[in-house]
Formats: sequence, C-alpha cells, structure tokens
Amino acid sequence: MFYIDNILNANGRSLAGFPHLPQLNRHLINVGSNRLIAGEREYNAEEERIRFSELYSRLNIQQKEIYTTIVNTATEERRGFYFVSGCGGTGKTFLWRTLISSIRSQGKIVLSVAS
Repeated sequence: MFYIDNILNANGRSLAGFPHLPQLNRHLINVGSNRLIAGEREYNAEEERIRFSELYSRLNIQQKEIYTTIVNTATEERRGFYFVSGCGGTGKTFLWRTLISSIRSQGKIVLSVAS
C-alpha cells in the first residue's frame, strides 16, 4: 500500500481519497523501514502481562517443561532450536501464544513464523 500511495501522491492524490481501500498506518512507516518490528512495538506490555498470567496458569505439565526450557535458553542468551510437534488439539499454538505473551510482557519484540 505504501508504494500505491506514493504513486497516487505523485499524481496529486492519496489513499485517503479511496476509503474502500486499506489505509496506511503512518506510525508504522515513520518508525522505520521494517514494518514487522514497528508493528511489534504497538502492543501494550501491561495487557500482555495479564494475558501471559492467564495463559501460563492453563499450561499442562509438558507445556510448562517446554516453556521453561525455551525461556531459560533465551534468558541465558544461548542459542537453541525447538521443534514442537503433536497432533491437532494438543496445545502447540497455546504454548506459542503463552511464550509470545511472556516475551512481549517484558517489552521485547517477537517475530513468530510457522512452516
């Protein structure tokens, strides 16, 4: 959308003149060139602390073991590669949501990916 807006601007128009199209978040553009990182700075750390507390309390024993292992690796600034597998409904996404909330609650940036 940034490039489309630039073309429109060069012709005296802007995306604002087309309300049915997605609009630019100017804050994300002004923060820097990496919109993923800029977007990660928009969450509320206090809300993430509350979310993390609720999510963590619902982890099962195995999920807590995995959580602790990953957090300890990150806290000690060691390198690690973790592959969590399991059948659908076993709580993999719930575990990742908990990890992400934990990291965000500390004001840190999380860029999660899935294969």
